[in-house]
Amino acid sequence: MGGTEPGRVGYGFGLGVAVRTERGLSAINGNVGDFTWNGANGTIFWVDPKEQMVVVMMAAAPGEIRKVHREQVNALIYGALEK
Repeated sequence: MGGTEPGRVGYGFGLGVAVRTERGLSAINGNVGDFTWNGANGTIFWVDPKEQMVVVMMAAAPGEIRKVHREQVNALIYGALEK
């Protein structure tokens, strides 16, 4: 995953989804074992079993800005979690 999206270092590829295999390497928030799929035009879903959370974002964003939107949504959601 890190080869196509440098912000996703620490992810491997599972049965059709990217799976976080190592903590602390990725530029996005999450836990080891979370899994995700990025759609072609800015959509994304991810599941974080540790947080008991499923997130689906539906968007239509052209070009590279879609990666920025995905990272911002991730930061907003994890930032709102009460620890």
